[in-house]
Amino acid sequence: MRLTALVVSMAAMTAWADNPVSFSGDRTKVTVTFESSPNRGEQVYRTYCHHCHGEKGDGTGHIGRGLMLKPVDLTAPEVGPRMTVDAIKLIVREGSGKPGAAMIPWKLVLPEEVIKDVSVYTAALAAEGRAKRLKAEPPASVKPKP
Repeated sequence: MRLTALVVSMAAMTAWADNPVSFSGDRTKVTVTFESSPNRGEQVYRTYCHHCHGEKGDGTGHIGRGLMLKPVDLTAPEVGPRMTVDAIKLIVREGSGKPGAAMIPWKLVLPEEVIKDVSVYTAALAAEGRAKRLKAEPPASVKPKP
């Protein structure tokens, strides 16, 4: 519960300078706007996602390293089939749903078109990272036998 509050507070602080924040009782409503642009998804990722998922999507963000349940390494070849734009969009919108996970439902903070943009960017970032990792692995004939 505290971690969710931390992440929502982080979102509020990030949005504080340029976007309105209103308080109602014990709830804070943050209105976030990003101008439409070809790189809006990247801007949103760099604002909200890289803290946990890392600059390259490999799960090594400065907050992610300290979590008990580590963020998904989006660049891992084994998660590739799961990292479709639609799957990422659902997780961003609704949160991870895993007990103990810090991935909150961003639908509370981000409008749907922004969630779509960041999902498209994240899927591309993950695919690029997986491609680089697969190229870097030695050929099967050179790998040591277990």
